Amino acid sequence: MLAEGECKINGLRLTELTYENTTGTPSVLITYALTQVEPESKKVIHTHGKVTATGGNLSISTLEILKQLIEQIEQDLAPRHFTQETKKEQQDESRITTAGSEEVEQL
Repeated sequence: MLAEGECKINGLRLTELTYENTTGTPSVLITYALTQVEPESKKVIHTHGKVTATGGNLSISTLEILKQLIEQIEQDLAPRHFTQETKKEQQDESRITTAGSEEVEQL
C-alpha cells in the first residue's frame, strides 16, 4: 500500500559538489537533500534523503560561476606547490596566515 499524506518537504539544501576534471573533460556531480525548513528561522528541521544530479541540471550562468570559482581555487592552491607568485598575490600583498597555515585575505 502506498503511504499518503501531506508532504513536509519545503526546501532543498546542497550537501556535496564533486568536480572531476583529470581527463580534460569536466563533469559535475551534485548531491542535495530535500529538507523540512522552519519558515521563520530558515533552520533545517529534518532532511528527507539525498538526491543526485549532474551538471546538466545547472543553468549556463551557474556553470560559468562554477568555472570562475574553480579557477580561483586553483590560483589559491598554486602557492602550496609553486614558488612563482600568482596574479592575485602580485595585486594584493595584504594576506595573513591563520593558525592552520592557510592564507586568507585581510579584511
